[in-house]
Amino acid sequence: MEELEKLFTIADIAEMTSMSDRTIRNYLRSGLLTGKKVGGQWRFTTQDIMKFINRSDVSASMSKQWKLDITDFIDGMNPAANGERQACTIVDLYIPREEADAYNEKIADYFTDCDESAKTARVNFEYAENEHRARFVLFSAPKTAADILEILK
Repeated sequence: MEELEKLFTIADIAEMTSMSDRTIRNYLRSGLLTGKKVGGQWRFTTQDIMKFINRSDVSASMSKQWKLDITDFIDGMNPAANGERQACTIVDLYIPREEADAYNEKIADYFTDCDESAKTARVNFEYAENEHRARFVLFSAPKTAADILEILK
């Protein structure tokens, strides 16, 4: 029997990208984000999300927000932690784009198959073509960070 693919909501994408629901809806309306309506509500596959996130204009917006999030984390202002332990991990890999995309897919697969506690994690992926650098920024519980680091080793 074929396994069903996980579908994500607008709220899921907003949380992953640190953007508002309204911003995600604007991207959807403009055609920069694609998905399908299921029961009258928008749903998105991992591939829809990866295509969206890998757009240079979207990743630039996300990068700006992630820098603010990192500063907040350092300053101890991280409401997403809800009093739980949380790690902020930044990993730079100097590798070709194709390899970086493959790692990003592996991370997406991890979140598709992980338990509910790991799904609160946020990961940002960006690739600097001129440096051949893949950067992964992760906010998560320490165990999830360890799992992601294992994927990236």
